[in-house]
Amino acid sequence: ALVLLPSIFGADVLAAPQRAATSANNWQEDFRRCLIRKPFDGGTVTIYTTDGSLEIDVLWTDDTALDGFKAAEIRAEIDQKQIEMQPRKGDAGETVYAYELGSFAMVAPLLSNGRWLALSLADHPERNLRLSIGNGRKAMGFLKKCHDYWEKWRKRHP
Repeated sequence: ALVLLPSIFGADVLAAPQRAATSANNWQEDFRRCLIRKPFDGGTVTIYTTDGSLEIDVLWTDDTALDGFKAAEIRAEIDQKQIEMQPRKGDAGETVYAYELGSFAMVAPLLSNGRWLALSLADHPERNLRLSIGNGRKAMGFLKKCHDYWEKWRKRHP
């Protein structure tokens, strides 16, 4: 819907309403945590970088998280190219709340140029997800820049 603004020099001015801060093709960026987040109908996908790898987490609106499923049940693809996800291990060897997609060097080019990220859960087809990657090049550029910034910061502030 268009909005009528006050007349300027006697001419009526029409304006489109303000759009949300992020369009459907953009990822929400969080510089403090080095992550990108994209909502989908039914939840949110979060991708972040740590120690040279890209990790993924999915949270559905009913508070079900991706880490509630076994790695053997999950199949990840970017434009039909399968990604071998692994459960992320903490410092003590315990599994933590995310899955590793792979090294940044391997996965970032796929996300930069890809159109679709698909997650399939073998025993839970209602959780299958096909997410438009949108502007993946911008998102991966942001994660690289963020990671580099915080690495330099850690070196200067031991």
